[in-house]
Amino acid sequence: MCKSTSNTGRSFVLLPVLFLFGTVAFGAGSGDRIGAFLAEHWERPLAAQGDPPDSYPHADNHPLSPKACGQCHVDRYSEWQSTRHAQAMGPGLMAQLLPMNPNAPRQHQACLRCHAPLAEQGRSLQALLSGDKTEKLHTEGLVCAACHVRAYRWYGPPRRDGSSPGEEQKVQLPHDGWSSETAFEDARFCSACHQFESNGYALNGKLLENTYNEWKNSRYADEGMTCQRCHMPDRRHEFKGIHDLNKTAEGLTRIHTTPILKNNVVRATITAKNDGTGHYFPTYITPKVTIEFYQTNAAGRALPDSREQLVVGRGIPLNLREERYDTRLAPGASTQLRYNKPRAPDAEYLISRILVEPDRFYKDFYRFYLGTDITDKQRKLYRQALTEAEEADFELDVRRYDLPDPWTPATVRIPAGEFIAGSDRKEREAAYRLDEQAYGHDRTRRFGWYDSERPRDAYRTAAFEITVTPITNAQYSRFVAETGYRPPDIDRQTWESQGLVHPYERTRRHAWQAGIPPDGRKQHPVVLVSRSDAGAYAEWLSQKTEETWRLPTGLEWEKAARGTDGRWFPWGNAFNPSLLNSHDRGPFDTTPVGTYPGGASPFGMLDAVGQVYEWTANDGNSGRGVVKGGSWDDKGCGVCRPAARHARPLDLKHILIGFRLIREIDSQ
Repeated sequence: MCKSTSNTGRSFVLLPVLFLFGTVAFGAGSGDRIGAFLAEHWERPLAAQGDPPDSYPHADNHPLSPKACGQCHVDRYSEWQSTRHAQAMGPGLMAQLLPMNPNAPRQHQACLRCHAPLAEQGRSLQALLSGDKTEKLHTEGLVCAACHVRAYRWYGPPRRDGSSPGEEQKVQLPHDGWSSETAFEDARFCSACHQFESNGYALNGKLLENTYNEWKNSRYADEGMTCQRCHMPDRRHEFKGIHDLNKTAEGLTRIHTTPILKNNVVRATITAKNDGTGHYFPTYITPKVTIEFYQTNAAGRALPDSREQLVVGRGIPLNLREERYDTRLAPGASTQLRYNKPRAPDAEYLISRILVEPDRFYKDFYRFYLGTDITDKQRKLYRQALTEAEEADFELDVRRYDLPDPWTPATVRIPAGEFIAGSDRKEREAAYRLDEQAYGHDRTRRFGWYDSERPRDAYRTAAFEITVTPITNAQYSRFVAETGYRPPDIDRQTWESQGLVHPYERTRRHAWQAGIPPDGRKQHPVVLVSRSDAGAYAEWLSQKTEETWRLPTGLEWEKAARGTDGRWFPWGNAFNPSLLNSHDRGPFDTTPVGTYPGGASPFGMLDAVGQVYEWTANDGNSGRGVVKGGSWDDKGCGVCRPAARHARPLDLKHILIGFRLIREIDSQ
């Protein structure tokens, strides 16, 4: 905290986050021209510009005001006006600065170094604090000149084609052109205000502002995806981030499952994954993202005790003395809210919502100071700041679900349209190599397991819904109980006649007893079912729901499992044994469905690969049916690719084979 005394003798506490500054050391080593340039360019406090050139056409504006730049750079100025940079000296910050001693510029720099860093802006603030209200430059925030002007010499990136103006060209350009510096395209340029030094203020071993290092440790740095690529696309000066709904939506993928109702308990999930943000989501301590479910009645009123929440953010109190939680998502990381609450008596709907509060920390700060002894001017500014912070909140995602009847498994919707299915030689070769590395032999290659896969090409399907997971023992048990259908089991003679490598004794842990699933396996995939058993369950479910349920075709299953871009696995092209239940890591058995949310397909289908093979509606040769997906007994795992397919006897009952269903929908 920064405690000080104003020229009126009034004691105040400066917002500690703004005081605890410290920018990154640019690491300019020998030969690092960019680092050397940035170290000099951002040396704080910035030196005064001096006198503007006589030829500078600033008209009636201050020569360092963005309005002056806007006379020629109309589009860039228009973009900047709506940014957080333009609002950097907003009412909340001004309320903190008003009580300061006008003759304490070092104290002012605690805030100005990033919010209004020009020396001329510092003098403008001093004038205001001394009673001169004619100076306005400090109110314009992070202005163009803060980045582009030093000693009235203009700097910027090379032209889009990589060229720079020569000396003869410069004299023909306004303000003698600009000095071309590739540093403006380097992420370190932004670290000047978005990264504390290594010895800066930290809690729990983590700097309060660590955005640049978060990016540097991500795949985006390796891929050359700099801050500017995301926040200044096509060089637009928009600087959009957590305050912008569309930019936030680009950074956070949300996967919703359709709610299910079982034994009067409502179950649903939301999975949020940071797969479009090059740093932690969110990166700083000020935002708070709340993922929640709650039930409502027919009038839309939220029902008591029905709410379930998950917070994504960094919980730090106003005194900055402790870190209460840190649930932020690193690049590529995901989190999941699982809803599991009884259905309220008058509940009609389940609401899922993701609320983003970009300025949550500041809202708490402003409310705190509005309850203290401050001047009327400060109170007015804090009220304005609080209103603006509250208005910045937005709902990233809101969905309303009719609460389902108890017969309906959770589904995800697969849109109509084209997608890439099948495999090419490169993918198949990679699959064979995975198998050979895992098993130490080339059996799958010698027998050409993958050679008959569908050719890689664009295919099309209608829209449909598919169950999020394979059908579970619990779901299948209701069908067995109502219809008296034979429960999943197999006798020794039949099992051994199938010529399978697993001993009969291994089937016993999956076999049902007296029509009841095995203990502890209700949420495991149902196995020991033939394709006709799966079809019988689909027919029963269709009657119960008055909807059409059926086995997916191979193409439908493949689209749901791999998305539209032809990736080799649900998550990408590289096999990752931590994202599925396979023999690579165990547990060498089925697991409760949904145990591997990180392995979700782009559409949100879980357990698409590994776990159990799944029956499809496609026929193979000689009375066989096609199964897809691989199982817990496979490793490598070439057979786990969505493009792979196996043919098995239609009447086969195997501990490695289950199924999931499609619900047909109106594609219009």
